[in-house]
Amino acid sequence: MAYERGWYASGLEAVAEWVAEGAGEEGKVKPAVAELVESVLDGVEGRIKESEKRAEVREGGSVPGEVREKLVGEVEAWAERAHGELRDGLGGAFGTGAWRRLSWWRLIWRVDDVGFVCNEVLERRWLMEAEREVIYLAGRISQAGLLQGAPASSVSTAAPTSRRTEEKEEEEAYGALWSTPPPPTLGDIVDVKAAKDSDIDGEILPPPPPTSQPWPSHIQQTRYSLSRTTVPSLQALGQSLLLQALSITALTGAISALAYISVSTTTIYEAGAVVAFGVVWSMRRVQKKWEQARKFWEGEVREEGRVALKETEESLRTIIQTGGRAESIDEDSEQRNIAKKAVEEAREALERVKG
Repeated sequence: MAYERGWYASGLEAVAEWVAEGAGEEGKVKPAVAELVESVLDGVEGRIKESEKRAEVREGGSVPGEVREKLVGEVEAWAERAHGELRDGLGGAFGTGAWRRLSWWRLIWRVDDVGFVCNEVLERRWLMEAEREVIYLAGRISQAGLLQGAPASSVSTAAPTSRRTEEKEEEEAYGALWSTPPPPTLGDIVDVKAAKDSDIDGEILPPPPPTSQPWPSHIQQTRYSLSRTTVPSLQALGQSLLLQALSITALTGAISALAYISVSTTTIYEAGAVVAFGVVWSMRRVQKKWEQARKFWEGEVREEGRVALKETEESLRTIIQTGGRAESIDEDSEQRNIAKKAVEEAREALERVKG
């Protein structure tokens, strides 16, 4: 009943009767009816053409291949410079006097400087220029429109794939790549002020936890992971080796003193030989284990730097190759073809019945 009331209220019944009355003898239609039908068909064709133009604009919205090739070349040049910076920067850092002052025979009065020196290497000699250039490349990629249509797996990867097993809280702190950074909080402001104060005092603090940035943050994440996991372990190992060496020296000294006091035939030279053996053995142990730990940390920093550069390069390449491509499937194409065919049939029928 509602449809019936709407039908009569629309006046379409009167229009239908007027069109039916427009048919003259021998199946011909009056000119007014023919003009009305032509006007309707022209309107339908106009809307079909507008839909086709919109589809062409969507298909033409893809970033040209020349732009992609140019950006890929820039990424390759960046990767080459970054690997050179990693080699030269760490080579210079591990050849400085500060790093040599952490040798085993100076460890007894330099053990508290281990964290300071290692963090200085990470903060001032480890891929600093490469990280700045990544920000520039990310801006070029965004300017070219390659972030539109990129797969979510490459645009918002939470953490880089690394051979180290990270804790869950570290992965959550890494943030998402290419995402808008959150607004600063009071804690962030306090951390920034503390970092500035530390720079004034000449101290190097561990890097702050990485936050979400609108560019690949593999380098920042790896630096934070190295500073949080490997540096404290290296310093703790140095302290442990010193404590063990002092304990062994004290134990052998107590044994030699007890032997000298309790055994009358023991001379001071024999008792001193026991102390000397304990000191030499403990220092040899410190030398062997500490130098192995230093070399291992040097290799770890180099290898993790190469991994971070490789993952950053792969992330940039993925965005360049997959981003900025229009969808190849046109959902309205089939409907447009049906409408075109109907308009053609209607025009042919109209030509036959024109008076």
